[in-house]
Amino acid sequence: MSLRRGLLVGVVVAVAAVCTAAGLAHSAGTRQYSAWPSGCPRHPAANFQLTAAGFTAAANAVRTQIPRVFKNLSSMGRPAWPHAIISALVSTAGTPTNDNNWPRPLGGVGHYATVARQACGATVEHASLIAFLYFPSCQIPCDSDFAYVTRTRRGWVLWTSHP
Repeated sequence: MSLRRGLLVGVVVAVAAVCTAAGLAHSAGTRQYSAWPSGCPRHPAANFQLTAAGFTAAANAVRTQIPRVFKNLSSMGRPAWPHAIISALVSTAGTPTNDNNWPRPLGGVGHYATVARQACGATVEHASLIAFLYFPSCQIPCDSDFAYVTRTRRGWVLWTSHP
């Protein structure tokens, strides 16, 4: 009887250890966002509202800041950031809808909003757009990426997880 009890306790301890290790691995995976190489934007705009002119300014900021933010992106020994294309700019708040929930909210934005919030906080998340980028000079798998562009007191700031 005590051998069975000892075996049962051993199995329970082993299962608990595996579950704890899995939980630590999962939480370590979510913590990876907190130390992005480009850092978090300082002084994000509170009460941020986006207009057509704001999207244009954000797109211009992305274009001008890609060489700085993606300077280490290379493919086959050559810089891969030249000729980058902005595929889309999407608010981390998603797409606006009317009282009838139309148009349907843009799916998938919640993930990127969560990443931005975990990396830099809710204020930065709410002042940010997601820039989906395509790098035609880059071999797969670096041909596409995303970054955030955030409205701050000093203008738009591009930041990403890319080292």
